[in-house]
Amino acid sequence: MHGLITTRNLVVNAPTIIHEFGMSAYMRCLAAVLLSRKNVTFLECVMRLQGGCTQRNAGSQAND
Repeated sequence: MHGLITTRNLVVNAPTIIHEFGMSAYMRCLAAVLLSRKNVTFLECVMRLQGGCTQRNAGSQAND
């Protein structure tokens, strides 16, 4: 399946990932690959934090 990240992808592309997305995104992806029991795409682990922020913002607007 295309789009899935592997440990090899993270190691080989570590400098690029850290430079473009930051150390926290790199660590999230590394943890997802090593600890997750399901397959994860790079986009899912990089954008995970933003998705959570969007849901919190939508909930806080409903209370206004």
